[in-house]
Amino acid sequence: MAARRDLSSAGGYAVLVNLDRCVGCKACQVACKDWNARRAIETYFSPTFTYPQDLASESWKVVFFYE
Repeated sequence: MAARRDLSSAGGYAVLVNLDRCVGCKACQVACKDWNARRAIETYFSPTFTYPQDLASESWKVVFFYE
């Protein structure tokens, strides 16, 4: 059995999303930015409805839409 490490002092958090219940509201993206004190970035219209398009220093979570 592998030894367990105490991660309570690591200071990190994770977001667990049940994708079976995801409706694409992007609340998890907003929560991630809020919890990690990331600044808002300028948005623009994207025909894919995916914004931001990729991970970046200020965007640690991306929700992609597929039909």
